[in-house]
Amino acid sequence: MKSAYNETRVLTNEKISDNVYKMIVLCNDVTRPGQFFMLRNWGTSSPYLSRPISICDDEYGRLTFLYLATGKGTKLFAKLKTGDKINLLGPQGNGFDIEKLTKDTVKKIAVVAGGIGIAPFLYLAKELKKKDIELDFFAGYTNQPYFVYEMEPYFDKINIFTLDNTVLQENPFSDNEKIKL
Repeated sequence: MKSAYNETRVLTNEKISDNVYKMIVLCNDVTRPGQFFMLRNWGTSSPYLSRPISICDDEYGRLTFLYLATGKGTKLFAKLKTGDKINLLGPQGNGFDIEKLTKDTVKKIAVVAGGIGIAPFLYLAKELKKKDIELDFFAGYTNQPYFVYEMEPYFDKINIFTLDNTVLQENPFSDNEKIKL
């Protein structure tokens, strides 16, 4: 665990759903699925605290973060553009224990997550697929699902649930047998 912030640059920061953003930054730190970084991009004392954001993916020195822009700090993140500076502290936390998850006779794992809580499971799924584990994903959303197509290559089955049944009415996934509503 590092004790000082590292300044890096935003590569992309795009809105992918209502108040949900996907940000990719440069970072060469060694990470594990399930870890997070403390992020900040403000030069003032307000907001005082950095924001803990789970690592969604780590590929080729690029970290992907999904975040929900609802508070003062994350709304500031939503304004970031390509090339803007951001400060990272981390990686933090122990992450998922891949060896423990795949020990003995484990052949299939169900991953259950909801809303922005889906973020760390893309990175986990990629690592578990390397161990030939069959993965089922159960994802819950308030209304419109997001990030499903990014998850799809790494899961054998995806089951989507919404509180308002939006997906059942519109079914944007009707062409994909792997995704169930």
